[in-house]
Amino acid sequence: MEARLPTELCYMIIDFLLDDLPALQACSLVCCAWIAPCRSHKLRSVALRTPERFASLKSLLESPLLETSSIPLCARELRLGANPQDRAYDRSDIGAFWENAGLVPVLCRFSNVGSLQLDNLKWTPHSFPPATAKQFMSAFPQLRSLTLKVAVFHSPEDLLLLLSSFPRLVSVTMAFVSWFDEKLVALWTTSPRRPPKQSTDPVILALKKLRTDPTSWIALITAASVATRIWRLALDELEWIGHEKFASDWMLARAYEQSTAFINPLSDITAHLFAVEGHGLLEAQPSLVSRVDALHVDITTMPSPQAWTSVRVIPFSTLDVREIRYTLGTIHASSIFTELGERLAWMFLDRYLTGLLADHPRLLARFQLLIDFGGERADYDACMADVESSFSHNLSSLVESGARVCAVVTFPGNVNRELWWPKASTDSAIVQHHA
Repeated sequence: MEARLPTELCYMIIDFLLDDLPALQACSLVCCAWIAPCRSHKLRSVALRTPERFASLKSLLESPLLETSSIPLCARELRLGANPQDRAYDRSDIGAFWENAGLVPVLCRFSNVGSLQLDNLKWTPHSFPPATAKQFMSAFPQLRSLTLKVAVFHSPEDLLLLLSSFPRLVSVTMAFVSWFDEKLVALWTTSPRRPPKQSTDPVILALKKLRTDPTSWIALITAASVATRIWRLALDELEWIGHEKFASDWMLARAYEQSTAFINPLSDITAHLFAVEGHGLLEAQPSLVSRVDALHVDITTMPSPQAWTSVRVIPFSTLDVREIRYTLGTIHASSIFTELGERLAWMFLDRYLTGLLADHPRLLARFQLLIDFGGERADYDACMADVESSFSHNLSSLVESGARVCAVVTFPGNVNRELWWPKASTDSAIVQHHA
């Protein structure tokens, strides 16, 4: 007798093959009932990097020989535009991808996408006229995560509208994001006073997490400053990163060139505001940033020990920040003092956190680092003693002020130990647990 498995059980088996593309391709040829579950895994992540790749997809979706209406609905992750990590695009016309008039109508069929990445984005009136822009901003109702890498917007309003268009959006990552509108810059640098807002009702952009480099942060808050409407930014967590290092040197040089072209005109605007109003562009009242609960500084992405100090552009004096978390990366057990000193500007950090403590008495400073023994004998207690000595000595003002400081040390095998200041009366200040 021929044995038959229930359809539901077959689907469960197919689910175990989610990362095995050859197996999924073979299963999709077994019967019509297996096509849908196989497609849901094969097409979960879709990357359209070139005009040719998009043309192939468009041709497939328009084929009269296939039932393709469900194909776009399988995608949960969508990556668009030339990949900054791919050297194959060096010195090519990477902006042509966004100038295809048929791009947005096809993208509107990917309505189940939850994660969207836009690379080398050129948001201009030519590539995104008003009707097309509106169509794109309503194309992804399920979107929860948005990544912008090397994105240039013609108007600051376009950047703000894009970020506020997705009702389920909770996480945004920005790298080398900028805007430049020559007419707007001319208006701000020649007007005798700041142009008035057209509406007094603020638009709240609330996110659980914003991950940004300094250029993108300046692009966002200056866009809110010069926009015709009042914008407020409310964040559960702000993650501060250095400028990303792309595998393609040409892409990286191009990104820095665009950032410079963006930052320089802003210097003229800021100087103008100092002259006519007596304060800078970033000092709007009330603050453009209405809430930041926690700040995460990823020092592993910073090019120098002083780079993380760029967080000073964030108006902490007006914010109720409760936690600042520093990710230090991997530290070698044989050189804890040296490597911690190389990654942290200790003297500035001590003064900076002590100053914040005056306005934020409940502030918690948390440091996370991993220890690598490099094949040598693992002495956890000696490492903890070195870490404790380094922090106590170099953050003396902060520790003596009674601030809450925590160093989370992760050892091989995912073993975590914590050091806390101020010290408790017993050894319970050091806690060991296995994650």
